[in-house]
Amino acid sequence: MKHSIIKTQKGIGLIEVLIATVVVAVGLLAVASLQGKFMSSSGGSKTRAEAQVLAEQKLEALRNNVTITGYRDLNADGVVDAATITATDSPVGTNASFTRTWTITDVAPPVPPFTAADPKLRKISVQVGWDANGDGTITPPDETVNVVTEMAWIDPAKAAEYAAANAGGSTSVASPRQNASEDVAAEKVIGGTALTIPSGVTAGTATSINVTVPATTTSSGGSVTIYQVGPGSHYYTLTDSTFVSPGVIAVFLCTTTCTHIQNHFGGVVHRIAGTVHSTSSNGFTNIKVAWTSSSVNDCYNGDIAVVSGSGSDQYRYRPYECIYAGNCNATADGVNGCFPDSVVSDDQINARKVGPGGEYGDVGLLGVDDQGGDREQVCLLEDTVDPATSPLLAVSGSAVLNENYLYSVTKRFYAARRIKRNTATSINDQKTEGINHSYTNHNFLVISRGTGATANQLCNLKATAKFIRLAPREIFKTLDQSASNTVLAITDFVGAAGTAKTLTGTVTSDATKLKLIIPDVGNCYLNNNTNAISAATAYACAVPNGMASVDIKGGSNEYPTITPNAVFATCTKTDATTCNWRGNFTQVATQSNDCTAPWGAAVISGSGVTAYQNEIEPFGGTCMPQTRTCSGTPGVLSGTYTNQACTVAASADCASPFAGGATITNGGSVNAYSIASVPFGFTCPAFVVRTCTSGILSGSGTFATCTVQSTRDITVTATQTGTGTVSGITVTGTGATCAGLTCTVDNAWTGTLTATGTCSGGGTVTGTSASIIASATSATITLGNCTGPVCTLPWGGSIASGGTVAAYSSATVPYPSTCASISETRYCTNGALSGNYMNQSCSVVCTVPTINGMPTTNAANIAAVAAAITNAGFTVGTATDIGSGTKAVSLQSPAAGSTAAACGSAITYTYN
Repeated sequence: MKHSIIKTQKGIGLIEVLIATVVVAVGLLAVASLQGKFMSSSGGSKTRAEAQVLAEQKLEALRNNVTITGYRDLNADGVVDAATITATDSPVGTNASFTRTWTITDVAPPVPPFTAADPKLRKISVQVGWDANGDGTITPPDETVNVVTEMAWIDPAKAAEYAAANAGGSTSVASPRQNASEDVAAEKVIGGTALTIPSGVTAGTATSINVTVPATTTSSGGSVTIYQVGPGSHYYTLTDSTFVSPGVIAVFLCTTTCTHIQNHFGGVVHRIAGTVHSTSSNGFTNIKVAWTSSSVNDCYNGDIAVVSGSGSDQYRYRPYECIYAGNCNATADGVNGCFPDSVVSDDQINARKVGPGGEYGDVGLLGVDDQGGDREQVCLLEDTVDPATSPLLAVSGSAVLNENYLYSVTKRFYAARRIKRNTATSINDQKTEGINHSYTNHNFLVISRGTGATANQLCNLKATAKFIRLAPREIFKTLDQSASNTVLAITDFVGAAGTAKTLTGTVTSDATKLKLIIPDVGNCYLNNNTNAISAATAYACAVPNGMASVDIKGGSNEYPTITPNAVFATCTKTDATTCNWRGNFTQVATQSNDCTAPWGAAVISGSGVTAYQNEIEPFGGTCMPQTRTCSGTPGVLSGTYTNQACTVAASADCASPFAGGATITNGGSVNAYSIASVPFGFTCPAFVVRTCTSGILSGSGTFATCTVQSTRDITVTATQTGTGTVSGITVTGTGATCAGLTCTVDNAWTGTLTATGTCSGGGTVTGTSASIIASATSATITLGNCTGPVCTLPWGGSIASGGTVAAYSSATVPYPSTCASISETRYCTNGALSGNYMNQSCSVVCTVPTINGMPTTNAANIAAVAAAITNAGFTVGTATDIGSGTKAVSLQSPAAGSTAAACGSAITYTYN
């Protein structure tokens, strides 16, 4: 029997196909819908991003102000006329049509130099809207982006200086303020209230002022005495705990009233004082002195004295004074203006995290015009060198400064520079610290800026004529790695007036981050100023007139000094000596494996030295020695003891710290002062209790008493008229003891002082001050007219000191050159004539061209003949056609090659 076997066929039926088709179609529709949403969302994101950019562009445009005037006009119509201002525009967009609205709101009260209608801080809100639903209208917008910020105007020179300081070879430069002070804000105790000065009391003269403080939310107010920072100062301080927090020095600026402007946290108030002189026709219009490390940038700007208010000899001057905070951590109690620890302690300074040395920054002039018809220039020491011999100033042309070395500034920078060995990178870093120092006689000079070849001489001529001493553009003190940044005594700039001296040298190898410094009196510049990336090949330093020698401090990270402590290398520069970087300045050219003991002695690699835990041990105790061994590459000294010698107290009693004082028994104590006396108007520091314990006397201080001096010093500023210089000035006065320009008198003394000096051109001049009142500490004396010696001219005759004359390198010059191209201005300064050119006059010589034989066939030929004549410097005379022929010039007059004919004379010719 056969069986029929039917095999089943497997596959997809029609129904299954239809179901799959429906599922796929639904999925595709969903994906298509999603893709549309993606595209819509992407377009919206692009539009929103563009709106964000437009809003931020407006903010940046509003921020981009480089003058106070621009900030004041920070609104739609250019006039500050409301506390809140709103403006609108319609920027063109790529993805949509936009409308942009910005609102400017005053959010803080004004501080100087801003007026009541001119606040310091502003809030700015920018809103950008667009048509998002496609209905063609953006009023009101469908969607918006809003950006809000607050801004304040900051002097761009200040910001640039901060950037330069942070780039100047330091890996961790703090803010120039370094937490040493703050303007009256968070610590406000008295605020901006102007405090009344009692009748009969004069700020700047009174050593203390009793003021009444109104009640505030943090103080009940009351009467309190504020004390003058120093003689002649308009700044006063308050440390009374009723009004200020412990460790805080409140600083007031007093003129007709007293205003609380700053709080200092470093334990000392520093100041810079001097005079701003102006021979500019603008006088002191808009000009004021500012300290740029502080937002309270108005310094004290005194009354303007007008010596000559019109004409070519205009001259005005005004005193100024700026204050800033230092740091007393590394300075003994009560020394050089530091408040005693009982008022501001080291712990309080540390709690505020005050940086080393306190503040650093610029003192400069705001409001100096730099364009237009009344342009002005600020002169400092470097601007008074002789342009004929100094590379710091351009020798000719319209540039005032040699940009390879200098750039124009209106400020002076103050800072300390510390050099430090960086063992991780084997280089020497330099960093900027607080200057921690006060200065007087730091003057500025403003002149009307000149143009042409004489512009670079104007600062020298004006400063010499007015006998003005000018400090350099940068004031540095140098700190070796292990040196403490202590508060130094106030320094008066004593550089002489007249042409500043230039000292030059070479850089003989590729020294990176090289800095050459002349502390306090001068400054050095490298010739890679316009391209600091390239290596310098030379340097030039400016120092005051008459300085016989100066110490130049140098440091480069490419030539590190021996570890563990880096030091600045020193070279003493005179006119007869050479200081070239690398050969003279580098102390050690290669790495040494030797060590240095804590007291400075050399410890040879592989050897050791004995050190002691304490310099003195109590009676009955024992000295504790430690052997410190030098080993390793580079050498490192083991151990921790730091004293070279040790003694054990011979008795449980202590010797007196006072000369001739009695022995102090064990357990006894004495009161000691750090100084024996303070100037009139100042207060003695608090005494220190020194206790004797087993032969060791605690504390410090070597004076049993401290008294207030019964005399005061009067500092004389002598000015002169005329073109010469005055030297050997002496001051006398009845009842006064004078040394140099300082006279010591009784506190109640009044009277006049007389100055006498020797003129550089011979003879003497004198002058007498106005009547000096009791308690005054400064006086000004104007000396009589003093004309310097004349200069003999190379061609005969002479000119007076201060005069100028044109000279030429040659008596003739070939056409088309001009005599101006071979001229120079020679200056007479106290008998010395600058420059080298020897000819009084110059003439241009023209040579008659050869035209004989030139064709004259047509008008073009005749024009060529005329061009040959005029191009040689002559004019075309009579041209006579004498008949037929070759039609060429047959005779010319004068003959070709002649130089007898004057330029511009006529040349005649005939042709046929």
